[in-house]
Amino acid sequence: MARPALHSLLALVLLSGCSDDAATPANTDAGTDTGNDSAVADTAGAKNDGEPPKDLSADPLPASMATAVGFQPPSGPADQPLDLSCLGTPMPIATGAVVDRTVKTAELGDTTALVPETDVEIFYANKLGGAADVTGKTAAGTAQLAAKIAPGFFLARTKKSGLLETVAYDWWIDKEPVFTFAIAVPAKVEALEALSGGVEFKREAGTSRLVVQVRDCKRNNVSNAHVVIEIGGKIVAPVTTGPGIYRNYLGDNELPSEAKVSSRSGVVAFLNVPASAPVRLIAYGKTAAGIVPFAIRTLPPVADGVVTALVSPWIEP
Repeated sequence: MARPALHSLLALVLLSGCSDDAATPANTDAGTDTGNDSAVADTAGAKNDGEPPKDLSADPLPASMATAVGFQPPSGPADQPLDLSCLGTPMPIATGAVVDRTVKTAELGDTTALVPETDVEIFYANKLGGAADVTGKTAAGTAQLAAKIAPGFFLARTKKSGLLETVAYDWWIDKEPVFTFAIAVPAKVEALEALSGGVEFKREAGTSRLVVQVRDCKRNNVSNAHVVIEIGGKIVAPVTTGPGIYRNYLGDNELPSEAKVSSRSGVVAFLNVPASAPVRLIAYGKTAAGIVPFAIRTLPPVADGVVTALVSPWIEP
């Protein structure tokens, strides 16, 4: 079923996670121990989106990293061992006959604040580009759109004049007849940016906001992960003042924090990301095999917009 991953007003958009009943492949090796957990990560780990970077000097691992663990909200076990059994395995993509469904559009973080007359595009298999598989505009009065949508993975793009273009990857639906897409409202995004970047933060025109959630093969949120951003083959060092890319690990409550690694929410926000080319996000975690890169994801930023996605060991569609 469609499962929203982000709940808070400032977590930008309702991400939909992977199907909880998708097949889990056999275990895949996650790398070997380097013997230096505080400074060096193995590069033999995740290869689900190209080779992991070899030089982390621009954004080194925290001096002391706790073991990465999984967490399943809202009522699952508090902590579970990190599951990397699907590492490098293609994400199962279910397809089938189209189903009559109702799409609603609402403000990010508040599904009751409907936003009518919003343009909606759906791209099957998370493939952004070319003609959309489903298009339409939600109605003026009800903010609803009747559409025929096939089950499986897709991304949704929402647009409306005066609001921020929002691209949400990794939606998964099966039999749900009604679901809601979020569109980013400038004032709420600016509030997130102010909390994330601090008083020194200034948004750079034409840049993008990326909000991702780190998950393992059991679809658990991953805490104690270090997530780096790579542009043009080089790791970019996040900044805390002045121009550049800002990173914020949202807390368990999905609000901005001063943490140095991910919380049980697994949510990480990147601000002022250049939109000129795709970027890669690489998640590192401490396991029994040492500190390894266990998830890699390439994403195309959207100029002056918002992109949300999952970062997981699966090869995402």
